Amino acid sequence: MDQTPTQTQTPTQTQTQTPTPTPTTNLAIRDFPTNGIVSGKYLLLDSRLKTDKNGKPYINGVLGDNTGKISLKIWGAGQEFQEQITPGCVIEIRNAQVREFNGFLQIELDAARKNTYQIYEADSEEVIALLPVTPSDRDELWQQIETAVASVTATHYKNLLQRIFGNKETQRLFRNIPAGARKHHAYIGGLMEHTARVAALCVKMAQVYPEADHNLLVAGALLHDIGKIETYNLSRGFDMTDDGRFFGHLVIGARLVEQEITRMRTDEGLAFPEQAAQKLLHLLLSHHGTLEWGSPVEPLILEACLLHHADNLDAQAMRFGAARRDAVGKDWVYDETLARTIFVGDADV
Repeated sequence: MDQTPTQTQTPTQTQTQTPTPTPTTNLAIRDFPTNGIVSGKYLLLDSRLKTDKNGKPYINGVLGDNTGKISLKIWGAGQEFQEQITPGCVIEIRNAQVREFNGFLQIELDAARKNTYQIYEADSEEVIALLPVTPSDRDELWQQIETAVASVTATHYKNLLQRIFGNKETQRLFRNIPAGARKHHAYIGGLMEHTARVAALCVKMAQVYPEADHNLLVAGALLHDIGKIETYNLSRGFDMTDDGRFFGHLVIGARLVEQEITRMRTDEGLAFPEQAAQKLLHLLLSHHGTLEWGSPVEPLILEACLLHHADNLDAQAMRFGAARRDAVGKDWVYDETLARTIFVGDADV
C-alpha cells in the first residue's frame, strides 16, 4: 500500500536539518573545533599572494596566538588586498568557518564579505601577547646554553661567548626571538631552543669525531644564529627588520661576532688568534651548507660540515614533531616546509 506524505517536500528541503555550529569567541587556536565557527582576534604571522587552479588570486597566510598557529585562506583577495596587510597586524574574525584540509585545520574568509573580518594595527603589547611561545621551559633552555658555554675551554672562545651571552640586552633578545618566522621554531624562545639543541648535538658530534675541535664546534653552534636577534622584530609579530631583509642573519651574525672580537682585542687587550677568528666566522657563514640554501660559502672544514648537519637535523626534526602534534586524525599529512607527505600516525601500532 502506498503511503502518501501529508506535506509535499520541495527539492531544497531535507527531512533532517544539520544544526548550525554555535560561534565561539576568543577561543585559543589549539582548541579550535573541526567544522566549527569561531570569532576572535588573532595575529597574522605570514601572508602570501597565490593563484588557485582557476587563475583566481587568494591570500595564503598563517594566523597565530600564544597557543599555536592555523592556516588562513582569504578567497578573492588580490594584489591590492595583499598590500594592505602585513605580518604583525591583527585580524578580528567574525563567525569564520574552521575546516580540515590535508589533515590540518584552516580558517577561510571571503575578501568581499567585509563584515566577517577587520584588519588593524595593534600596539606592541597586544602583538607580543598573541605570539606563540616555545613549549619548552625557557629557564631550562638558558641553563643548557650556559652548560654548553662552560664546556668550552679555549680562553679566546670562552671570553667571546661570555661577553656576548653576558650582555643583558642580548640575553633578553636571545630568550625571546624566534629561530624563524615560518619554517622552524617560529615562536617566542625558538632561537634559544634551537641553539640549545644544536649545541647539544655538536657536543656529541665532537665525541663521535674526536678529530673535530670541540671548542670551535661548540662556539660555532652557540653563535651560528646569533644574527637573528637583529633580524626579527617582535613588536611586528616576527616581521623582519630592515637589516634582516637587506643582509640576512648569516651576515648580521658574522658582523656581530667580528665586532665583538675587535672590541676584545682593542678595548680589553684580550688575545684572539686570527685563524681562530677566521674559522669561527666561516662556521657562521657556511652553516646553511650550500649556496642554494643561502650560505655565501660552503663548509670547508670538518667543524663547519658538522655544524651544518646539526643545524639541519634539528630544524627538520622540529618539523616532524610539529606535524605530529598538529595533525587532525590523520596518519599521513603534507608538510609544506619538508615538501613531502610524512607519516604522523601512532608510533606504537
